[in-house]
Amino acid sequence: MSVLRSVRRMIHGVLALNLAVVIRAVRFGLNDANRKLVASYFEIDPLHGLEYRDLESIPAVSLESLLHSPPMILVDGTHAYVDGSIPSRDLLPLLALLVDRAPQVVLEVGTFHGMTTRLMARNLPGAKIHTVDLPEELPDTSAQPSALLPKDDFHLISSRRLGHAYRSDPSVKNVVQHAEDTAVWDFGAAEDATFFFIDGSHTYEYAKNDSLKSLAACAGRCGTIVWHDCNRIHPGVTRWLAEMIADGFPIQRIEGTDLAVLDYDGQRRVAGRDNSLTGSRAPALNGKGSLHA
Repeated sequence: MSVLRSVRRMIHGVLALNLAVVIRAVRFGLNDANRKLVASYFEIDPLHGLEYRDLESIPAVSLESLLHSPPMILVDGTHAYVDGSIPSRDLLPLLALLVDRAPQVVLEVGTFHGMTTRLMARNLPGAKIHTVDLPEELPDTSAQPSALLPKDDFHLISSRRLGHAYRSDPSVKNVVQHAEDTAVWDFGAAEDATFFFIDGSHTYEYAKNDSLKSLAACAGRCGTIVWHDCNRIHPGVTRWLAEMIADGFPIQRIEGTDLAVLDYDGQRRVAGRDNSLTGSRAPALNGKGSLHA
């Protein structure tokens, strides 16, 4: 199956390469051109790839249907999109969910510049916001290659100013920064977290790792997990979410966004009783960190 996926992507890449991409490479650099090329090839699907079926298996709902009431959120006039951050069409629904759920402890996977971290902290000043990203100086992993998972977005990793946005805001005093690789980091360090925002590496392996660790950290409590980049451009994310849905987790996409959401009843799932969210026998985590029904 992995060979088939690679062949499909190669065909898409060749078909998407055009003069416009070459011009962007000259004007704006190879990184920008590469992102446009990736976006273009996912618009071309003569083979109707698996990535589409994975995305289509995730039901889409309105933001309003996920909220108890329309919350007031804070986004100041200095916020601006930069490559690697969250666009407004995803940021506003994320903050709406955050304020609506009103958790006391939050864990964000993927700090980057800290723009989203800052706004989460400003919107929930009484909560503790844990955020985790790779150390700015990446360690030598040659001695432990089996411990680490395949990453992506290396151009973003190299361009990070870790947490700069919230660190430069003197009003933000409720953020705890963790400089760790989530492949080996213990999510229990964000003790009592009940709201998880997963926006780190977008490979299938990291999407699975970060999701399972969030579920385990929330065991015994009700919580909410939100994933960013649930779209055709990140098939690793959609593939993993499709597998979770097949295992009975009621994940939903928010219409008009790249966000996917799970409201998780950890107590019922751990107990193995009927899950109030799905109405069926709940899958749980086994000792190896994978899902089973």
